[in-house]
Amino acid sequence: MAQKLLKLVETGEISKLQESLQMLAEGELEELLTQTALSTSPNLPAILRAIFLGSPCQQEEGVTRRRKVYEHCFSLAESGDMQRQNVTEMVGLLMLEADVLPGECLAELATAFVAIIKAGGISNGLSMELFPCLLTCLASKETISYGKGCQSGASMKNQIIRNLCSCRWELSSIIHLASMFRDVLLSAEELQLVVGKILKTFPVIYLQDIPPLVYQLLLLSAKGQKHEVLDGIISFFSRLDQRCKENQNSHTKEPNHAELVDPSLSWQKLRQVEGTVILHVAFAIGLDQGLGREFIKGLRSRQVGEVGKVLCPFQIALAMSVARIQRFEEQIYEFMKITIVKSLKDSQMQRSSSLIRELIPEECHISEVIVETVQNSTLGWDHVTQGLFHLGFVLLDSFGQKSGPGRRVSEATVGPFKTINQLACALGAKILLETFKVHEPMRSEILEQLLNRVVTKASSPIRQYLALLSDTVMSAPLILYECLPKVQEVFDYLCYLPPSAVLGLLKAIQPLLKVNVGLKDSLMLVLRKSMFARELEARKSSATGFLLLLKNFKVQGSVPCSQPASQIITDTQLQGAMHAKLNPAANEALCLEILSSLRRCLAQQADVRLLLYEGLYDVLKKNSQLASPILQMLLQQLRRHFETRQDILPPLCLEGCITRQGEQVFLQEPLAHLLSCVQACVRKWKEVRRQAQGEGWFEDGDGEDDTGEGDNVLLELQELLDSISVRMLKSELEDFELDKSADFSLSNSIGVKNNIYAVLVLGAYEVLLEYNFTGPDISIQQSEQVLGLFKRYQQLAELLKEKVAKGKNAAKSPRSLLSLTCIGSLLKALLSEINDEVGPGLVQLQGYAALQRHVVITALHKLQQAEETGQVDGPDGQNVAKLFTFICSAARTMLWHYTSVPASTQSTARKDKSRPLNLLCLEGLKRAFGAVQHRFSEKLPQFFTAIDLSREALNDVADVCVTERAAFHIRQFQRSVVAHLSSREDDGNPREMIVLVELVAALTQLLEPGTTELAQALNWTTKICKESNAGHYWACSSAYMVQHKAFVWCFKTSPRMRIPSLEILTRHDYPKTLHLYFLYVVLSVLSCFSR
Repeated sequence: MAQKLLKLVETGEISKLQESLQMLAEGELEELLTQTALSTSPNLPAILRAIFLGSPCQQEEGVTRRRKVYEHCFSLAESGDMQRQNVTEMVGLLMLEADVLPGECLAELATAFVAIIKAGGISNGLSMELFPCLLTCLASKETISYGKGCQSGASMKNQIIRNLCSCRWELSSIIHLASMFRDVLLSAEELQLVVGKILKTFPVIYLQDIPPLVYQLLLLSAKGQKHEVLDGIISFFSRLDQRCKENQNSHTKEPNHAELVDPSLSWQKLRQVEGTVILHVAFAIGLDQGLGREFIKGLRSRQVGEVGKVLCPFQIALAMSVARIQRFEEQIYEFMKITIVKSLKDSQMQRSSSLIRELIPEECHISEVIVETVQNSTLGWDHVTQGLFHLGFVLLDSFGQKSGPGRRVSEATVGPFKTINQLACALGAKILLETFKVHEPMRSEILEQLLNRVVTKASSPIRQYLALLSDTVMSAPLILYECLPKVQEVFDYLCYLPPSAVLGLLKAIQPLLKVNVGLKDSLMLVLRKSMFARELEARKSSATGFLLLLKNFKVQGSVPCSQPASQIITDTQLQGAMHAKLNPAANEALCLEILSSLRRCLAQQADVRLLLYEGLYDVLKKNSQLASPILQMLLQQLRRHFETRQDILPPLCLEGCITRQGEQVFLQEPLAHLLSCVQACVRKWKEVRRQAQGEGWFEDGDGEDDTGEGDNVLLELQELLDSISVRMLKSELEDFELDKSADFSLSNSIGVKNNIYAVLVLGAYEVLLEYNFTGPDISIQQSEQVLGLFKRYQQLAELLKEKVAKGKNAAKSPRSLLSLTCIGSLLKALLSEINDEVGPGLVQLQGYAALQRHVVITALHKLQQAEETGQVDGPDGQNVAKLFTFICSAARTMLWHYTSVPASTQSTARKDKSRPLNLLCLEGLKRAFGAVQHRFSEKLPQFFTAIDLSREALNDVADVCVTERAAFHIRQFQRSVVAHLSSREDDGNPREMIVLVELVAALTQLLEPGTTELAQALNWTTKICKESNAGHYWACSSAYMVQHKAFVWCFKTSPRMRIPSLEILTRHDYPKTLHLYFLYVVLSVLSCFSR
């Protein structure tokens, strides 16, 4: 039959062709098509042309025959029996003939196609190419009579699409259908319907089929519905992640073994699928900028609510992948910065307010989501790591420390991160650290960018970069060990860096120097070269580096200085070597070599010498075996400025401490700091020797030869210091050319020289005072020397103060050189109770009020520095443990003096403009409380134990309750306030009252919300405001300020609290300005409720 049809076509006998087709019985036409399709001869296209030629659309039988051919061809295409090439040719021919079909036939074919889809007849999807052609032809018809009425082709097409989208799709046909809709001309309504249907199929298909479906959906989004497509993809994976976490928590399984909807899929496969989807979406956004704009809009819309709920690791990873596109890079990173700050603020507010915690339960924060994204990036998200890398540095650059006015910033801080900027900066560091650990290709780039910022931004605060470098070294030493060439390259720039940057850099990489001799040798070479540089900063950096090596460098006993560092080392060995204890025998040659290089500092500018003097004491504490060469170096330097003849006054030659360049005079030798270093080293070495002898280190005589020379140097230095002390007592100011007639103006060289001399002499007096003060058991002779030195100090200080008061443009008094240990001992000795156990020498010192005031004021300045910067000047000023010990000791002494010594015994006359000693102690106590709250908040129990006057043992903190101790001290200060209010108006001290109230305010914030102690504190302030008389309105103002601060804080932590009393506004005997202040306080309290 097939040959007959083909022959009729060739001869052109169309009428006979039609008759032959009409003579075919039912089913013969389908059998003919099947046999032809399955045969090896390529006659199917010719047979189809013959059938279509003999089936004109003007005849109803021809239309019916054509419809049957189309329906049977559908089945043949999906049967899988035909070759793919034959199917393609067949479908192509059917598409060419579709435009001549009448509308009713097209509607029937489309409906039949939908029925096949509903019945699950789509297997390979080869026939899907025909369906868009049918719908396009159908939509082009103006009127179609189908069913019970007539309608337009477009309306019929819309009805068919709705019918198709309302039915259930088989899993095997979903991807084919999504691909098919790309070729269909869809209206906005139809596109929305189709996109919604495809998105609804996400939860029911297999996970490995989602990436190709997403790919087809992204291609479909070129027609529109970009926002819905992106939102649907992101929402699906967000829900899937949440469900997996819930399953993991409920079954307590490991993340890599938690099963998903498909039992055969694990977390690892899920992350791989997500990585593929992210790659598809990012690639589509790169080709379609409109899709990228919709993605940015979607990100910004999620900033409105709780970002921890709407942002998921998948979306963060997608944003990081899209950020690789230059057009969207800045917008995405700006969004991430804003989102992170908002999340951190919300988290901080939630922790500080119980009301918010009750209304909004705590959810996952953005920082946790980002860290999870970094961890997931190892499972097929390699294209995300570059974005995470840039995000980490964006956070470090944007939220790191910034220079304040005058480019001054405190690089050292004590305590955990607290501000939003610090938390965001810490998050950036954590992102980079985790990325460095898990992504080997990124390590070199991260380290390179980190070191580049240390070098290029060295003039700005770089604490965040150095902290990250240090954390990287300590947490992943073996990984960083492989990147040592990058570290070694930075050494070439050390001479161009400021000393603070060099110190931070070398501290960060110091553990690596212990396990890589080549790195150490390179550093030594660079530091030696910098010591001979012309630039002052380079020499200061060299001295800083050498001092750090002396304090912390440890050489393994079996590694010689010239040994190459090419040996293979394991992580365990590396960790052990990094934390190995100091081996002085192996380190001695290296340290002596460094000390020989540091001797060059003694011939350089004052800044370099100052660094050396301030660092040698720390070196001696860490490496006590270097005491002999250090003391010998200091002895030789001190001899240059010491008059050996005992009859010559003064004993110090100040002329050699200055240098002249034309008419200008500069400080050459910081003699006071040299003396401070000498006396501190002498004291430390004597302490070390006593401990060594007490523990029997030298009983067998092994160390006698090594320490004999050091003892001789020690004795000689003590003789020098004793001689200087005695002769400085005998020296008058005229011997230094510093009498009242001296010129202290800074506008000429003579005045500058005299100011330098005055600063050096004042420092020398303080250092000698500390040297001669031996403690509470001080003898009368020593106490007389201490008093004599202080009187000389006071005389010169008053002279400088007088010159400044007269406007002579003289320099102010320099910072104190007294150490923390000395200040604490002096404070305790001078302010302690006089009893029979106190020696006569100490009684003599306690009787001199000016010395007491000077020590208390010096301690107050140190406490103020500790509160504001977390560190203080002088020896041990950056030692956190000793600083906290000093704060506790000073606070205990000041508290005892304020509560035990009556104010009537001190000078409070109106003519005396200086603050009384009681007030100074109270201010110091306030500074101590502030320093502990802001810098040592985790040590509050230890602090309250230390200032507990009823305790003798200060180490037992197990039974200390912060709330109870704070309430105890609040009551203590409340009694002082009441005593002031009950006294005569002339006897009151407004400044003392204000400090007392500020102390109560600070302590109130340590009380737990809802406790009776807090309620009593608030009731007390209200009572003070109500009952105080008009003459004490300043006291009422301070007390109401306490109540305002306490109430606002308590409302955040305990919202169920009534508003403070407004009766104070009815007091007509108070000034109007105070009424306005009270009204402002009340309104600010009420604003808490509106927020």
